[in-house]
Amino acid sequence: MAAFAYLRKSVVKADDPNNSAEAQETAVKAMAARYGDDAGLTILRDWNLSGRLGRAKRPGFESLWQAIEGGHVSAVYSYSLSRLARSVSELSRLFEACSERSIPIRLTADSIDTKTSSGKMLATILASIAAFEADVAGSGCARRWMRKRREGRRSGRRGSSVR
Repeated sequence: MAAFAYLRKSVVKADDPNNSAEAQETAVKAMAARYGDDAGLTILRDWNLSGRLGRAKRPGFESLWQAIEGGHVSAVYSYSLSRLARSVSELSRLFEACSERSIPIRLTADSIDTKTSSGKMLATILASIAAFEADVAGSGCARRWMRKRREGRRSGRRGSSVR
């Protein structure tokens, strides 16, 4: 068994040093080292993919799930809860699968370790907040799209037939 790290970012920007690919990886590796999991750490990545996509549409996340279900994971590391998923149900399934197998989930930015009771509680609360943030962002996009449509302006990519 080995420790796994999962890194994800919907939109990767070079000018975002706090949540860049390098910042996430550095923080996750440092946390894994604190727990003695750095030697065999397997890092899985999904760049430019939304956390709202199901596991089948995120290859790195799907690989993590397969490793968990196959009994190959000793710990899961990630930068933050919102990097794992943006859905309470998806996060709940992950928490449950890891809990059943005694696999801790450790998050650097959120300072969570699900091996502890307070870590489990905090993870559940933050999962709801992550889903709320995603819903708010999605509703803002929908409002802008509807406003453009009412105004007769195009939506979508150039050459798109959506009016």
